[in-house]
Amino acid sequence: PFIVAAPSAPPAAYGSRWNQSGVWRLIDATIKDARSRFNIDPDRIFLGGHSMGCYGAYHLGQIMADRFAGVWCSAGAWWEADFRAFLGTPVYIQHGAMDCSPRPDHHPRLAHARRHHWCSPDFARAAHELMNRHGVEHVYDEHSGGHSLAFPQAQEAMRRFFAWSRDKRRNPYAKKCALVTPCGTRHPGNEDIVRSRWLELVATDSDMMEIDGIALDGPDIAETDADLKRQTYRIERRICPQGARIVAENLGGNRFRVEKENVKSFRILLAPAMGDLHKPFTVEFAGGGAKTLSATPRRNDGDYCAELVLE
Repeated sequence: PFIVAAPSAPPAAYGSRWNQSGVWRLIDATIKDARSRFNIDPDRIFLGGHSMGCYGAYHLGQIMADRFAGVWCSAGAWWEADFRAFLGTPVYIQHGAMDCSPRPDHHPRLAHARRHHWCSPDFARAAHELMNRHGVEHVYDEHSGGHSLAFPQAQEAMRRFFAWSRDKRRNPYAKKCALVTPCGTRHPGNEDIVRSRWLELVATDSDMMEIDGIALDGPDIAETDADLKRQTYRIERRICPQGARIVAENLGGNRFRVEKENVKSFRILLAPAMGDLHKPFTVEFAGGGAKTLSATPRRNDGDYCAELVLE
């Protein structure tokens, strides 16, 4: 029971057309337009993309994670990211193991195998590894087909995705979430954001920040099955020249734990579902230290009615 909206990617001179600056506004406008036409539950909206669209799903899914009940990433790629931006929003990763297969039956319209750097399953494998490392809720579904969604194995994976999606709802009060800025997969550009779910950035230090990156090894085109096996990946630490990050967890009992980097001040937004707003809250910081303070009212925010300001 879905209404499907498929906006056209904006023009660009490269394949990752959804990753341009400001493109998230097109997705936002699409959601608003669909909500004006149909009786859509705002907590049952999913973002999904295949191939070039999956470049966008990896990218825009992080930037707009707090808007979605889930994100579907199928047969795409990314280059640099901090997948903690997905915390609180589940992800379904789908990819064909034979995406770069040298066998013609997997790519009947191509003169050679699909290139490793286009949409190799190594991008999905690396994302899966990093999401496991960072505690991001996700499903990894690597099927035995090729790149196209026409493969029966891909169709079966899509059925598994739809079954997975049935009970998923957007949760503005997720126990753990993150704010990462700049946000996205950095190909070609990222977005500066100041708000993600119940975290809001007020002031930052201008300093470098490490993020995760992927590097590919082996032949870019697999001429044989042996070449295909030689295609591998490495996860690297990359330097973002200027960035900030907050990872926070609601521990219950009016207690939060926060890990922050290059952050001078920020807000934790609150709702009755997150604690007793009439009692003080304690915020514990990674590396030591804690603050106890009372919530102050916040107006004109649909999900939250109070806040804590931390400096």
